[in-house]
Amino acid sequence: IVDAYALCKAFYQRAPEGRIDLVVNNIQDDKETQEVHAKIGGAVQHFLKKNLSLLCSVVRDRAMLDAIRAQKPVLNLQPDAPVTQNIRNLARKIRHADGWAKGKGLSALFQGLNPF
Repeated sequence: IVDAYALCKAFYQRAPEGRIDLVVNNIQDDKETQEVHAKIGGAVQHFLKKNLSLLCSVVRDRAMLDAIRAQKPVLNLQPDAPVTQNIRNLARKIRHADGWAKGKGLSALFQGLNPF
């Protein structure tokens, strides 16, 4: 939580008009996602006066550990696992972000995210 807040603070110092969308990773359920978002988002709102949007979450899933051990992408190894569905959801959301949607591709999207 502290590291996430510190990253948000550094980002907004360099890009005051920027926007951060939170991805909560390695969570057990939606309740935990909301709790993490509330803690980080509350700190960002209180101290930085910025809103922190929740983009999505990625569940803690044994399939990810299995993929890491096998040194294979989880999307290939276990295409129907919950974590795989979360990753696909994240990819869809990124694909529809402004930088991607304007035909600039993934590199332009990430350059837009990096104010450093």
